Amino acid sequence: MKIKMPVSLIEVYNLLPRTNCKRCGTVCMGFAARLIAMEAR
Repeated sequence: MKIKMPVSLIEVYNLLPRTNCKRCGTVCMGFAARLIAMEAR
């Protein structure tokens, strides 16, 4: 059985391109926070 561990904001941020292009509506750190909060579109 695989146990899901909580993902940290920095772990998600490090998976993003970190260009802060705002194509998703915010900077990469903000998008990572929204992903963790399950609010990203």
